[in-house]
Order: sequence, then C-alpha cells, then structure tokens
Amino acid sequence: MRNLCFAGLLSAGLLWGAPASAAEADAAAVPAPVALSFCYEAKRDSHWLGPDGRGEAIARLRSVAEALDVRFDFVAMAASDCQLAVANGRHDGMLGVPFDETVAWVGAFPSEASESGRRALFVEGVAVVRERDVVQGGTAAEVLRNLRTPIAAVPGSEAARELRSLGLRIDDRTRNPRGLLDRVLRSPVEAAAMSYGDAAFHLAANPALSARLELMPQLLTRRAYHVQFSAQRVAQDPALVESVWEALASPAPADNAGG
Repeated sequence: MRNLCFAGLLSAGLLWGAPASAAEADAAAVPAPVALSFCYEAKRDSHWLGPDGRGEAIARLRSVAEALDVRFDFVAMAASDCQLAVANGRHDGMLGVPFDETVAWVGAFPSEASESGRRALFVEGVAVVRERDVVQGGTAAEVLRNLRTPIAAVPGSEAARELRSLGLRIDDRTRNPRGLLDRVLRSPVEAAAMSYGDAAFHLAANPALSARLELMPQLLTRRAYHVQFSAQRVAQDPALVESVWEALASPAPADNAGG
C-alpha cells in the first residue's frame, strides 16, 4: 500500500521538487540563449568603440545580437591582451580589427575581408569638416576644390598625408582633432581633415560645434574594421559565426561612396 501511494504521488507531480505546471516544465526545458564574448581596445574619445560599452560599433552589434537572438558580452582591454585572449579561446572575438595577414594568428576574418568592407563592423577613413555657409560644395571633393585657405590637419596624420598627395595646402599647427574643429571656427581656415570617427565623436559631444560645422559624408580614404573570431569559436559553431558576419553585410557606418 505504501508503494502504491508513493507511485500515485509521483504520477500526480505532488512530490517535492516536481514541476508545478506543464508551462513551468516547458520553460525549464528551453535552453539558455547562446552567448558570445568580445574584447576590444577602448579609447575615451572613440566614436566606434568607447569605454563602458559605448560607441556606434557596439550599438550596431547589439542590434545584430537581438536579430539573431543571441547574447553578446563586451570587455574593454589593451589590444595585445585582447589578441592573446582571442587566440587562446578565452574570448570569442576581437572588435575593430583591420585586415592584415600579420594578425591571422589571432583568429579568422570574413572571407572577403582582404578585398572589401562588405561585412565590416565599420569603415573608417579621412573625412572633411567645413564651416557651414562659408565654403561651398555638396561633396568632400567639391569642398576641397572650393577652398580659399589651407585646410587644417594634425601633422603626421593620415589626413595630412592624404591632403599632400592631393597637392593641397595644409595648415598643420594643431596637434589634436578637437583643436582642428576649434581652429576652423576661430581662424580664417575654412575646413579641416581628420578621421571620420574623431569628427563624429566631437561634433556629437558638442552641439555648439555641430551647429556651425558640417561633417561631409564622403571619405577621402577608406579602411574596413572587422569582427575577428577565434579559431575555437569558428570550429565550434561556424554557422553562427557566418550569421554574425552576414548580419553586418548592410552598409557599414561611414562606408559612403563618392569623394
């Protein structure tokens, strides 16, 4: 009789620890969402990858995670530490990596990374910022043609090198990107050239600047920055890795044609 009572309680789900309902049993059977961990080098003034999970690139990845129904975790650290962590499989990927054969030991790039930025996390390059209503032009190239003054650039920067290759006169007396924007407003200089990310960050952070300055969308140079996945994650779940890269295939921020 005692065994029969025990069996009855068990079948009725009345013993301690049994699910209270079929709904709870179904919920308990649902697997936890897949989680991927990414590391990146954070820079305080970065438009793309800022500290504390801020930045346009991280916001873009959060949207990808939501679309794919997975969870992304982000950790900021020194670039060399991040490379080692990804190479050793302690993190699933590194963010904001330009394609280069010398870092192939860290992990995998999307298949077309050496040729295009189609599946890049973001595309960075030299951009032109002009003072509104002072120098005319609908594109960066037109602004450069219509300048009546030298264009400001940080000495030794990629922007300065590109401007010299175009045969333009350069004002290189300013040592930082924010100073370039101030110089355009407070001197006869009509425009400045700097990285798109630097310009976008400082204009977004300073409404008084953005009210008087315009960031031209066309880039004078382009370089794609990717999500580089660890070899371990690629081997473990190649379909998920491809899904993340493919979700980034829409035009990357700052990836604008023309010049």
